[in-house]
Amino acid sequence: MKRSLAMLALLALLAALLVPMLVPGAALAAGDAAAKVPSPDLAGLEPAVATQLASGREALVARLTAPGTKPEDLADAWGNQGQLYHAYGLLDAAVVCYREAALLAPKELRWPYLLAQAERGRNDLPAARLAFIAARAIAPYPPAEVALAEMDLAEGDSIGAAAAAERALQLAPGDAAALAVLGQARLSQRDFKGAAEALEAALAALPQADRLHYPLALAYRGLGDEARAKQELARVGRTGARTSDPLLDELDQVRTGELAPLLRARRAAAAGDWKAAAEDLRRALAANPKSVRAQVDLGAALANLGDVAGARAAFEAALAGEPENLTAHFNLGVLLLGGGDAAGAVPHFEAVVAAKPKDADAQRALGDALVGLGRPADALPRYRAAIAAADLDEAARFGEVVALLRLGRYGEARERLEQAHQVMPEQGRLTHLLARLLAADPDLGRRNGERAVALATVVWNSQPDAAHGRTLALALAEAGRCAEAVKLATALAEQLPPADRGELEAAAKAWAAGPPCRPASTAAPPG
Repeated sequence: MKRSLAMLALLALLAALLVPMLVPGAALAAGDAAAKVPSPDLAGLEPAVATQLASGREALVARLTAPGTKPEDLADAWGNQGQLYHAYGLLDAAVVCYREAALLAPKELRWPYLLAQAERGRNDLPAARLAFIAARAIAPYPPAEVALAEMDLAEGDSIGAAAAAERALQLAPGDAAALAVLGQARLSQRDFKGAAEALEAALAALPQADRLHYPLALAYRGLGDEARAKQELARVGRTGARTSDPLLDELDQVRTGELAPLLRARRAAAAGDWKAAAEDLRRALAANPKSVRAQVDLGAALANLGDVAGARAAFEAALAGEPENLTAHFNLGVLLLGGGDAAGAVPHFEAVVAAKPKDADAQRALGDALVGLGRPADALPRYRAAIAAADLDEAARFGEVVALLRLGRYGEARERLEQAHQVMPEQGRLTHLLARLLAADPDLGRRNGERAVALATVVWNSQPDAAHGRTLALALAEAGRCAEAVKLATALAEQLPPADRGELEAAAKAWAAGPPCRPASTAAPPG
């Protein structure tokens, strides 16, 4: 049954996706051949790359016009040109070529598989799925199964994802990427033991895939092992697992100039392997020292590796070569702001918002920098521009409220928090800030202790840390639940170093004399 279904999928692919088949041995007229072969815009590519693509296209056109060419030779000609287009990110053209190659060589795995990858690259997931299934019908290939598993997992089909991952593991036992998907699928099914086993095996096979420590922590939490869950959370990183894929790796062999290492670097970055990305980006710069895009990507890779000085130098080099490069401006601004240099970050964010006023990330980042400089009045319109561009930008809504609080506009801050909470009730930071304001607004008439308790309890139960505990204690005090407030404040103080206990101990002492035990009006919300 499985085989027949796979063959049906192959037939469906051929019927739905492929254009009328060439008659074997029949040559096309030159004009017809030239019209049939895709001719994408090559502007902006390196001269060597543009020449390579144009030469390949001319060779394909010549092959199509030559009489007596065998179908398998035509398939190779189409497929090779598809690989060229694919290698340089010209995915629409690559898809056309791969479809022709798959028609002419229906028993060749390479062409439907690469077609699937190109369709996936341009985000046509239904077409990608059909092509992967068609490739699988021709010959077993582990990366095709892993790709199907990843797509199923992304679509919420944990059963399909687990089945595809298990098929991959039958073909390639111990494959880290297949084990990773299997573990995450089992986690979705609440099979915590199976998830932990698969994820542990993935990490044993590929220890650098430290991104997997996060789902592994969730699996141990599901098993009730909180200590182990905390250990795994502390080890979470950015590198994922990628299966070995010889067919896709062939694309690297057709590239020339800086683009080969540049594209390899982007694949490594997508998997979170920033060290490998940085190495390839340095190779790209060796091929083309003036490459702005390689400098920008190198800056991002170095920033993720914690090399702040190197990242800054790369972004500055990119801007020296292309002063209007908005990605370099934004990334350098983020780097400077993260390092505490808000003044240095501002002009870079200003450059981005001047060119792209609807860029929510840049508007919000500029607001953060201005707040950092003690300019909340200037930050406020930036946050509001970010919200206008992206209504569900939680960080922008939080920043807007912080700016209002810095300006002493507590009533307006409350209104904006209520609106934000209605739009995004699940956002913990907004809920926490609203609870704090309801419990400790300097205007006693705007307080609402019981509602503050309800909101603060939700946040505390989700993440019982010291800040959330303080807010819950304030809320309990405002609600007149003095004994509970004293008990919680005392417990929190005992967990702190002696030098940091004074505020909570003083509050507990004052509340113990109640009721009433309302927090002092100076206990304003953070911001």
